[in-house]
Amino acid sequence: MIRTGKGAFMSIEFLRSVRLFNKLSDRQLNLVAALLNEEEVKKDSVVIKEGEVGKYLYIIKRGNFKVVKQLGEDEIILTELGEKDFFGELSLIDEYPTSANVVALEDGVVLKIKADDFSALTKIDSGLSAAIWESLARCLADRVRKTSDIVKNYYGLSKALCENEEFRLLFAAWNFEGK
Repeated sequence: MIRTGKGAFMSIEFLRSVRLFNKLSDRQLNLVAALLNEEEVKKDSVVIKEGEVGKYLYIIKRGNFKVVKQLGEDEIILTELGEKDFFGELSLIDEYPTSANVVALEDGVVLKIKADDFSALTKIDSGLSAAIWESLARCLADRVRKTSDIVKNYYGLSKALCENEEFRLLFAAWNFEGK
């Protein structure tokens, strides 16, 4: 068992099972754990609000969360995340406003690390830095590919609606019938 920043305990196996940290040594995992703070999250809580500058990397210890892009009154669910997944990783790279909301689908627990603390940690251990940045790059590449697939699907639907009168009428009847 290792102690997090606020004294909570977790198994080193849990932290190692998080994709971002799976290449770290026990010593490096202990360094990371010392900076983590555990936080309970209630169902429907907005953990990250779209448009605000991110300040933390979050690791899901327990619960399920959705990543949602708000478009006016509509929302597009980009993905759902569960135990051992992480979010807020772009706050580790820059101070740009976040691009989506992250909302708890149920009561849960997250581990969070401040972006500034993370940056300091990667400066004191080059092996830890290299391992985490490589894992982060791979995860971001996967997420870009998934987002690209979503865009491709929306583009296909949009194109069909614009070019096919029969499909447009069918879609309009289905989409607005109950509203």
